[in-house]
Amino acid sequence: LDHYIVARALWDSHLDVSHELADYTNLRYGPAGPAVLSYLQLVEDVAPHATGIPGTQLTIEKQQQMLRDFVPAAGFLKQAHALSADDPAVQLLLSKLDHSHEYLQSEMDLRLALLVNAQAGGHGRLSDLSDLLANQARIISTDPDDGVILQKPRTSQR
Repeated sequence: LDHYIVARALWDSHLDVSHELADYTNLRYGPAGPAVLSYLQLVEDVAPHATGIPGTQLTIEKQQQMLRDFVPAAGFLKQAHALSADDPAVQLLLSKLDHSHEYLQSEMDLRLALLVNAQAGGHGRLSDLSDLLANQARIISTDPDDGVILQKPRTSQR
């Protein structure tokens, strides 16, 4: 989606991004488009403030608030699945969003656990951190050729 919007903006410097996103989600996801748009907008509102993006200041209180703010995301995806239940192609696209949702949720949970551990002087519950890291490894290894994080290059090098 980022690549699509950047490409569109390169062709139209006055691009109305909100309109373009609504158009994109409606064309790509059909009746599920509005729910997907709500999901994507929520991700955009939360992810930059709740993950380890360089320059992001994370605190326990802020992270807890971001986790609360992200709660509706699952509902948007559930609604999208229901609205497109009879369209296998859209269901496939939504399954990719499900994986990205799971990864973002896991990343935010991990960031909170790291903050709590740091506040405890490194004496937090290491089993919690280990479980969260194992969950992220599981998510990353799901569909390594077509999942959230691609494991293999899509082009061959000669």
